Amino acid sequence: MESKLLGFKGISFPFRIDSSGRVATSTTSPNDFTHIKESIEQILKTRKYERIMENDFGNEIDISLFEVADDPTNLAILKHNITECIETWDNRVKVLDVKFEIEDTLINAYITIFVKKYLVTDVVTVTFERKVGEY
Repeated sequence: MESKLLGFKGISFPFRIDSSGRVATSTTSPNDFTHIKESIEQILKTRKYERIMENDFGNEIDISLFEVADDPTNLAILKHNITECIETWDNRVKVLDVKFEIEDTLINAYITIFVKKYLVTDVVTVTFERKVGEY
C-alpha cells in the first residue's frame, strides 16, 4: 500500500531554477498532480520534429489553431489530436474529456484526465495562443 503513495518526480516545466539555486522539480501524490500537469503541457506545446533526438515526440496541434476557432468540426479535430497526443506520450493518464473556451486569440483547453495510479480524475488547463498570419 505504501508504494501507491510514492509518486512521480521530474524536472519542472517550464524549466526554471528554484530558490536554492537548483533545477526546480515537481512531484505527484494522491492529492497533487503537478508533475503530470506540467508533463501534459510540455507534450502539447512541443512541436513535432522540434526535438532533434526524438523526432516523433510532440504534435502538430499548432497547425489546427489557425483554423476557424469556433467551428465544431475544427474543435472536434483539435479534441481528437489533444487526446491522441496525451495518451501516446503519457501512459500515466487517460483523457476523459476536452472542452474549449475561446477568447480572441486564446484557446483554453480544459482536459479532464484520469490518473491511473491513484484512480482519481482532475482537470488540466492548457492555453494555446492563435498567432494569426504566422504561417
